[in-house]
Amino acid sequence: MAIKVHDGPSGNAPSELLSVDLPRRSFLGLAGTVGGTAAVGGLLAACGSSSSSGGGNSASDPFVLGEVHALTGPAATTFEHYYLPVSMALAKINASGGIGNAKVKTIVKDDQADPSQEPTVFRQLAQSNVHFVIGPNDSTTGLAAVPIATSAKMIQLNICVADQLNDPAKYPYSYLIGPTNTPLMQSMVDYCVQRGWKKIVLLHEDSAFGTDAVAPATARATQQGAKLISVQHPTSTTDMAPYVGQVQKINPDAVLLMQEVLATEVAMFNAFENIHYNPPKIGSEGTADNSVMTASPAAQMSTLLFAYWKNFSYAAGSSPTSIPAKSLDYVKQVQAKLGNFGGLTVAGLAYGIYDFPFMLQRAVKMAGSRDPDKVRHALDSMPAYDGVIGSIKFSSTNHSGLGASDFVICRAASASAAQSLGGYIVERA
Repeated sequence: MAIKVHDGPSGNAPSELLSVDLPRRSFLGLAGTVGGTAAVGGLLAACGSSSSSGGGNSASDPFVLGEVHALTGPAATTFEHYYLPVSMALAKINASGGIGNAKVKTIVKDDQADPSQEPTVFRQLAQSNVHFVIGPNDSTTGLAAVPIATSAKMIQLNICVADQLNDPAKYPYSYLIGPTNTPLMQSMVDYCVQRGWKKIVLLHEDSAFGTDAVAPATARATQQGAKLISVQHPTSTTDMAPYVGQVQKINPDAVLLMQEVLATEVAMFNAFENIHYNPPKIGSEGTADNSVMTASPAAQMSTLLFAYWKNFSYAAGSSPTSIPAKSLDYVKQVQAKLGNFGGLTVAGLAYGIYDFPFMLQRAVKMAGSRDPDKVRHALDSMPAYDGVIGSIKFSSTNHSGLGASDFVICRAASASAAQSLGGYIVERA
């Protein structure tokens, strides 16, 4: 959906109207379905949040962590909540003495979820001597930000799926801990092949989120002796009948789904239901969000599968007590503060933004310095970090900290069970 929004009060936006394609999380923010901003703001303030003060490299200076996300515009409400895990982590880190024996404070910058704002935002951070940043929030804004972050030697956790950002030779300071396209597609294709489903359709939107999945999915299918056919649709369409009709004509063994706009996802499941067509379908983690599940036909949701983190899932016939204790405790903390994350549930646990500050704490200690090159080398060489999202390991050639083995295929319907903690914990297929 193309939405026209006026530039916000930050004074950094261009004067003309901005055209923004809103993903599901932004759509929900525009609709006002996520609450509790005061709680997050309070946590950020408790961690020493600031919008103007700079950082230093002296051991006596606070350790400054930049956060980049939308504070204004239609995505603001939702994107702010993605940073609640950062606040949770920093509260613990500061209680234990901080990073490099200095308390952590945050500088929060507003990018309005608009890629054209990233050069300005990251130059401002560089001028404030900030060398460690979490954000921005999606592939488009991340790709716009990373050249500036790289030139300024900012160690940056990108909250998105773009494989291009996992290129240490080109972007040596860029890191990802999330459902990036290559491991995500590998896990989905492998599950299909294990079930004997070797004729596969990838039904995807025409954004970077969808199109960037085609190459790794095709490569994995070829490697596994399967055939993958791509069916692309406009990102914001609410008429998915023609595209679902194409899928039905192909008559695949299974369909992989890559969409992130709520209205389009619901339209897609309605289109499947309207023609009484329900092949095996495996989606990315967002297809099982509470917002999608409650708005889509029950018959389609009852059979939907999706790729999810092993640490937040339990084996069929088991119970959530089999989940690692620290992961289960983390989920309970998030649920207590945000409920069902405004309908985002499973997507709200992704991207490793709780674990990364602890990894920075360890890397700075290993490096004995805040120098970004020394910290980068420490991140690349440190042993795997046992995080709430999984075992995270970087190297000099791989800055995507998790792999296909960290994903499992789960039953979306299990998110409605009482033991799911509101939709965060799910049963494996």
